[in-house]
Amino acid sequence: MQLTAFLCVTSFSFVTSWTDRRKQQSEKVNLTVLFDKYVPPCLEVCRSRFRKITPIADIAHIHMLCHLLDCLLTPANTPADCPKEWYEIYFVFACVWAFGSALCQDQVCIHLECVSFLTCYCVHSMCRYGHC
Repeated sequence: MQLTAFLCVTSFSFVTSWTDRRKQQSEKVNLTVLFDKYVPPCLEVCRSRFRKITPIADIAHIHMLCHLLDCLLTPANTPADCPKEWYEIYFVFACVWAFGSALCQDQVCIHLECVSFLTCYCVHSMCRYGHC
């Protein structure tokens, strides 16, 4: 029980530290909302419904998510005046990989369905906003 509480505090501290390093205030706000919206359900699903190839701590998934977001949230991909939906597109895509990349072989189909859906959604949404 204490270990779970410790992981939650550690994860929260890591996310807070990571978002504080972002330059734009609007980006910090958007990312904080997205972390609150998507990370708790993703962690819960990983803990309760999926088997992993190797055990991975919650903080490792969050660390991977932040590193993926560092790669995706560049000025070229998310200019200062971009809609907040762009952040959500990149965030969800990064979540799929950060939380789904360690699944066992027999669960890869679920992961691939998510990736296919999100890829189509991302391309459609980004074209709708004139970003492709």
